[in-house]
Amino acid sequence: MLKITFTVDEKCMIRIYNNIDRTDFINKLNEAIPHLEEPEIKEIAESIIIKLYQMTDSEYKYHYLNMDFDLDGMYDELLNSDIFDDDYDTLDDDSLDIFNDDLSNDTEV
Repeated sequence: MLKITFTVDEKCMIRIYNNIDRTDFINKLNEAIPHLEEPEIKEIAESIIIKLYQMTDSEYKYHYLNMDFDLDGMYDELLNSDIFDDDYDTLDDDSLDIFNDDLSNDTEV
């Protein structure tokens, strides 16, 4: 049996579609691909389809139900991916303070 793993980007797309049925998920991704404008998103969808064809329904179900979402690991993997421009790869403490201030202002009544 081939060990198939999903990238963070693929896991995010899988969760967005929230579809435990492998065949139905393949069909939905195939329907969506012509409408996806971003080449990177299209590549993620195509990569998922290839992997889905390489596994059985029960293997996909196992992956789907046991998909880990280690947020620290996801953050690190995303920062190392090509998705972000270099200007947005890191947040300094001042940026985080501004972000946290904005959040606290949004929750005040």
